Amino acid sequence: DLSMKLLRHAMGYVKRTLAARLSYGKSQDDVRTQTGTTQDMYPDLDGLLPADDEDQGLFSESTMPYLEGTADLLEIHSDADLGGADAHRRSMSGYIVFHNGNPVAWKSKKQTTISTSTFESEFKAAYRSSCEARYYRNLLRSLGDPPTRPTIIFADNLGVVQMITAENNRLKAKHIGLPFYATRSFALGGIIEVKHIGTEDNIADGFTKSLEGNKHKDFYSRLFK
Repeated sequence: DLSMKLLRHAMGYVKRTLAARLSYGKSQDDVRTQTGTTQDMYPDLDGLLPADDEDQGLFSESTMPYLEGTADLLEIHSDADLGGADAHRRSMSGYIVFHNGNPVAWKSKKQTTISTSTFESEFKAAYRSSCEARYYRNLLRSLGDPPTRPTIIFADNLGVVQMITAENNRLKAKHIGLPFYATRSFALGGIIEVKHIGTEDNIADGFTKSLEGNKHKDFYSRLFK
């Protein structure tokens, strides 16, 4: 199918890529460097790699609509656990980035300041996710495939979603004012689109705290499906 053809196309590129490796002799000073193509240095892989002309015409007119329709599908799940990171009661933020439905990056990190409410901790996590969205959009753009739609950020705190998406909204809590207006500017500028998701469906929950039993199994299966 198309996925296997794309994989073989990538392997064909690797085959013709220059590679280098070190080989060690019996003495400490006996170190030699070998250079060449991947195919020359690893001949055992020759039967697994495609012929030079096999990947020609892969990106034809029939496959380009599929690639154009999915290449910029970028989604981020965001979550936070209030006051559960350490003895100082700092909150834990977590996010996971999906590209074309596949996880490409995830992170858990203690928030640098103490949050006094679930809303505040969740909002800080959403702000961090919006920054990640901008980063990965710029990365795709540098690779010649600029996104054509907003990056979806899923958050399970309805108050955070409404605060970011509501029109003519103003934040009264000045201590998170700058992240609020930065996130709002990303949303109004079409960089992100924040949507609500149920806690049980938010896979980022597994990056903020320990999960037990079936919840952990479900988290693992969704991450490595």
